[in-house]
Amino acid sequence: MIHSIISDYDPDGLLSADRLIEQVAHGVDFRIVNFEKVRQNYRDLKRAFDYAAIHAAVKALTDIGVMELLKEEGSSFEISGEGELGICQRENINPANMLFTHPAKTGRSIQSAVMAGITRFVTDSKADIEKISAYGAKITDEPVQVLVRIATRTPEEGFKEARTFDERFGADEEMAKELIRMVKSRGMVPAGLAFHVGTQETDPAAWDAPIEIAGRIFRDMAREGIYLATLDIGGGFPARNTPDILPPEAYAGRIKEKIGQHFGEGFLREGTIIIEPGRSIGGTAGITLGSVVNVKRDPARRNQIVTLTCGEYSAGLIKGIGLSAEFFRFANDGTVEYLNNMPDVKHWPTDFYGMTCSSIDKPLKSGCAPELANHDIACISGTGSYAGQVRTKWCSVPPPVDIFIGRNGILNSIDVPDGIKRTPQETQKILGRRSVPVVPGPDC
Repeated sequence: MIHSIISDYDPDGLLSADRLIEQVAHGVDFRIVNFEKVRQNYRDLKRAFDYAAIHAAVKALTDIGVMELLKEEGSSFEISGEGELGICQRENINPANMLFTHPAKTGRSIQSAVMAGITRFVTDSKADIEKISAYGAKITDEPVQVLVRIATRTPEEGFKEARTFDERFGADEEMAKELIRMVKSRGMVPAGLAFHVGTQETDPAAWDAPIEIAGRIFRDMAREGIYLATLDIGGGFPARNTPDILPPEAYAGRIKEKIGQHFGEGFLREGTIIIEPGRSIGGTAGITLGSVVNVKRDPARRNQIVTLTCGEYSAGLIKGIGLSAEFFRFANDGTVEYLNNMPDVKHWPTDFYGMTCSSIDKPLKSGCAPELANHDIACISGTGSYAGQVRTKWCSVPPPVDIFIGRNGILNSIDVPDGIKRTPQETQKILGRRSVPVVPGPDC
């Protein structure tokens, strides 16, 4: 089964799956990203949200070649800082197709964006509006358009860690209207509203309440003579890494229905609706292959504590956000066994950790997992977005080797831990010489 997983990302067999599996079992981690999966995910979203403009979230899609692919597909882009602006400039993205959405911006980042030609911003505070006015509107003759970000949940409803941003971003209904008035008073264009329901949101109804709130604000402002035209419903659409996650049409259909209900059917034709997908474009295009370093059984807690070569910091794996894992055993005779559903393999409550010495280095959610042993292989799916960007050098644990499979089945490039880009031929040499003999560990 592990061979079929690898071939799903490497359909033309450019990599030797046997060699790859052997190297993983010996402690060399890999992340494979397939560009055609990125392309297909983008097209699926575009087809489902045929009434919306896609602004792909740059923060989630900075792997080599992905931005170029999305530009070719006709995507616009959402940025949140100078670094992402620089990425777009290197790809020659038209500034008219960029939206600066971070609600807490530096004056320098606003100035850099405006000087680059960007004139659309998102805000949620008076201080930020003052900065957009001072560092943006006053240095360009172009009208600066500002969207006000609203909160999607209240403190009473509760915030879910890693799923919602409302403990940090967003204005309530009355404050949003005050901010819209302030934008106009500073000589800028109050363009509309924005919100973000959270990361990897699987419930299509999560967009219901903010759409209803936005509809009320649009109507209230129209009565004051301020006509808003844009509704940015953000990202949060989930990567479909497990069968139970609904297709894009389920979210697009529900959102379309609610916009029609609270804005009128005409808004779907005349208004500008924006979505900001990130993980739903790139997440399922990547898989990370790592191995088990150590297993410790805790009789008191009746669980197993598993240390993996790939962690939250070394491999950029953020637990609970679009990740799922399958486990395999590489035997000395070269055979590979699938452990998840084997009837004779015990399952334990399991806590997973990465190779750093930090107790918060938890790449996977705790849960039931097969009884694991040293050198077992972990295939972690959903790592095509963010995993390449959020790695750190904490404890000097090296990141996985990145392998990018191109649109024509070509191995585009490889990013090895020493940071050197290599050709496909050089890559094969690396895979060939990193052979380490299997050292059987004690029976766990």
